[in-house]
Amino acid sequence: MVKTAILVPLLGRPEFTERFLEFNNLINAKETFYLADGSKKKIFSQSFLQKKYPNIKIIYKKYPFDKNFSFFTNKMNRIIKEIREDYIMQIANDDFYNILFINKAEKFLINNPSYSLVGGLVKNVRIIQLFKLINDFGRIYVQKGIQYSNYGNILKDINYKNKDKRIFDFLSTLPYECLIRKTTVAKIWKLAKKFKVRNSGELNWFYNIVPLIDGKKKHFKMLSQIRQNNTYYGLGVSDILAEGTSRDRYYKFLELINKQNMIKTKSVLEKMKKVADNSIDVTSSNNDLNLKKIWFPYYFQFKIFILKLNSIFFFPFLFFVKNKYKNLFTKIKILFNINK
Repeated sequence: MVKTAILVPLLGRPEFTERFLEFNNLINAKETFYLADGSKKKIFSQSFLQKKYPNIKIIYKKYPFDKNFSFFTNKMNRIIKEIREDYIMQIANDDFYNILFINKAEKFLINNPSYSLVGGLVKNVRIIQLFKLINDFGRIYVQKGIQYSNYGNILKDINYKNKDKRIFDFLSTLPYECLIRKTTVAKIWKLAKKFKVRNSGELNWFYNIVPLIDGKKKHFKMLSQIRQNNTYYGLGVSDILAEGTSRDRYYKFLELINKQNMIKTKSVLEKMKKVADNSIDVTSSNNDLNLKKIWFPYYFQFKIFILKLNSIFFFPFLFFVKNKYKNLFTKIKILFNINK
C-alpha cells in the first residue's frame, strides 16, 4: 500500500512539470503525485498526464488562478483533502526527490509515532541556458557542498520530549525537504488559511513551528532532494518583489498559536517574541531588501530581454536537441544512488 503523497503546487512553468514527471516515470516511482494547478491557463488534463506517464500514479486538479496567497492557501487546503496517503512531501516542480529517502523516512515514521517529520540533505544544481526563456535543460553545475552546511549546527535531530523546548530549534525544522505526517501538513494549511497568510515568509512560520509542536524531527544524513536554484521564473523572483513580513504580523501569528492552545506557556511565548528578525524572515525594515526591490525589476527585465534576443536567433536549433534531459537525469540518479 502506498504511504506517501508527493504534493506539487503548480503555477505555470509546464516544462518543469513535464521534466519532473518524466524523471519519476523513468524510475517507476511508487508514490502518488498530487498536482495542484493554480496556473492562469489549463495546459494539462488527468487523461493526458496518465497517458504520457503510465508508470506513475497522478492525481491532477485544476484550481482558480493563484493571483494571491488567499487563492494559493485555498488551493492547498482543497488538494490536501484529496490525499489518502499517511505522509506528504511537498516539492516544487523544478526540483527532484529521493525515492530511497522516502522509503527510509516512511519506515521511521511508522515505527516512531512521537515524530512528526523526517528530514534529509539537499544539494543544489544550476542549469545555464542562454538561448531560451526556460532553463529546464542546458549546461549543468552541481553544488559541491550541502545546502545549509555553512549555517552551523542546523542539520540535526530535534528530539526533546517537551514541545516547549523543541520549538526553539525551529531553524532546524527545514520542512520543505522533509517527509511530514499528513495530519501535520493539513493543520499547517488550515491555520495558514485562518491567519490569511500574505506571503511565503509568513507561511514559513507555520511550516517551521507547527511540526515541532506536533512532534519530534529525525534528521537523516542522506539526500532527500536536489533543487534547481537558478530557475529563471521561480518563487525566489516573486519573493524579492513581494510585500515583506513584519514583526507585528509575527506577534499575531503567536496569538493565533496561543488561542489554538498549541503553545500555552506564557514564558515560552515571551521568548518567542524576542527571536531575531532574520530568524523569522522579518524584512519590512530591511533597507537593503527595499533597495533590491527598486533595482531588481530593471535587472530582471534586462535579463529576459537578452534571453528573448538570443532565442530569436538560436531557438530553431533547439528543435534538433535529442534526449534533452538525459544528462540531468543521469546526474540526479548518481547523486541519489538510484540504479534504474
